[in-house]
Amino acid sequence: MNQHKTVLLLPLAVMVLLFVFGYMQFTTDEAISHLDLQEHTTLNSIADGDRQSVEWQWERYPEGTLFGDDYIEIAFPEGVEVEEAYVELTSRNEVIYSVRDWFETGDNRIAIPFPNRMIEQDLYGPSGEVIVTFNEEVPDQISVYYVHTWMDVDVSKSDGPSLEERFEDAGMINYWRIGE
Repeated sequence: MNQHKTVLLLPLAVMVLLFVFGYMQFTTDEAISHLDLQEHTTLNSIADGDRQSVEWQWERYPEGTLFGDDYIEIAFPEGVEVEEAYVELTSRNEVIYSVRDWFETGDNRIAIPFPNRMIEQDLYGPSGEVIVTFNEEVPDQISVYYVHTWMDVDVSKSDGPSLEERFEDAGMINYWRIGE
């Protein structure tokens, strides 16, 4: 009978330890604000021929709710033209949102918008990829920015002024920009 105690107690002890360490991990993980999220967002940009790929990933999630739109903004040299741009958002390693959409935000600059929200169990916005196809090989002078907002206001998505001017016109005060 003593031999069977080990077989029963060892898995039970492992389960208790896993529970305790898991609980400690969740309770010591401090929530971050939307403003602090910029320090926990990775942005990678890769040029391949006439295509520019931009990927982002939030390493942590901000406290509160997700809403509003985020943007990938790309600035490129004069004479270069955008032929196509699309965004794919992923959640749990599956594409949950895909759209071909962009608008001009000044001379030689475009923005690709995407939603930032939670629908059922899918998080829209924390990870994704934008692919932009140009009319020629991607030049070295491209700048890529990730713009995060956490206000649900209607920002114009027609060709026109910079994102900052659009945000000001719409009353958007909660946003930040990171770039490479």
